[in-house]
Amino acid sequence: MLNMNKNQLIAMWIGIALFILMGLFPPFIDCRLAEDGIYKFRGFHFYVTSGIRYYDAKIDYYRLRHQWLLLVVLTVGMIITAGQSGKPVKSKRQDE
Repeated sequence: MLNMNKNQLIAMWIGIALFILMGLFPPFIDCRLAEDGIYKFRGFHFYVTSGIRYYDAKIDYYRLRHQWLLLVVLTVGMIITAGQSGKPVKSKRQDE
């Protein structure tokens, strides 16, 4: 079992909560191509009552995967940073 301090646990649980929220409120795109040949972003909607019935939309899995990847990287960085000791860094220059 990993020994984590309080700040690391807080960072981990915030990351887990955001990961779940991103899955519950995924990004949607319009399935119909626009005139310029690009799918239109339709915003973030609750998964169960999504905007699919209002227009021809689907979950943008490409964007969701990138959101999750960025969140994992940031969460791991926060956990590592929170685990470092708070010792001040000694400067090579001596104050007179």
